[in-house]
Parts: sequence; C-alpha cells; structure tokens
Amino acid sequence: MRLGRVRLAGSMGQEDRSADIRRAMDLVGQYDALLSRLALAGDDADRGEIVKWLGRADLPGSPAERYQVVVEALASEGPVDGAMFAKRVSDLNGVVEELDGRVSSAESSGTLPAPEMGAGSAAEEGTAMGKCLAGGVALLGLFVLPFVVH
Repeated sequence: MRLGRVRLAGSMGQEDRSADIRRAMDLVGQYDALLSRLALAGDDADRGEIVKWLGRADLPGSPAERYQVVVEALASEGPVDGAMFAKRVSDLNGVVEELDGRVSSAESSGTLPAPEMGAGSAAEEGTAMGKCLAGGVALLGLFVLPFVVH
C-alpha cells in the first residue's frame, strides 16, 4: 500500500499530531498482520466468526470501516482534522486489540501449515504469503461477506 502524506488541518499553536500518524501506521501494519494470522487459523468456524465480526468496510462503525477510514486518511494528500484523526486512531487501536484477542483465541485450536512456495528466502516467502492472505481475507470481506450477512 502506498501511503501519502497526511496533512493535518489546523492552525499554528495546535499540538503536533505526528505521533498519531506514526501510531496509525503501526496499527494498520498490526491489523494487516493479524489478518494474515487469521487466514492460517485452523478452525473454519472461528475464522468465519471473526470475519463476520470484522464486517464490511462500507458499514459505519464496523471494525473493517474503522480500519478503512484510517487507511484512507493516511493515503490522503489533503488536510485531515487532527482531533478527528486522533479519535479514528484511538478507535482503530481498540479494534486491533480486540482482533488480536480473537485471532489468538482462534489460533489456540491450531493453525494451518503455510503453503510451500518457490525459490526465495523463508523471510521473503512469509512476507509474500502474508500479503496474499491479507488481500484474500480483505476481498472475502468485501465481496462474499455481504451475501452472508444479509
């Protein structure tokens, strides 16, 4: 994902929100890593419940929407309200904490083995696999889950 520079709206004298930007980028990375771990959880029912809990990115208040608004703000070249951005980062922090607990619980029943890939180091394979799995889970949530939820 290519992230643009967030420009926080405001006037001189407002507090520096660069820590919020760094925190948001860290939380987005954690969320993505948790989706990769979720894809390898051994229990289909547990995975399905977590995906259902994540919801759709177009449903206000859903965990997926809270993630999406932060990602969009980070990718934005335009101004972002600093206080609103801080609130969104705080909301995403709660989502990441909850998702971590749910994924850890799902992993307690075992995990699937990571598929073997072609040439390359183990670190490169893990990174590529994580990106593919995270993308697959995200697509599942965007295209398949709306039919399941309705």
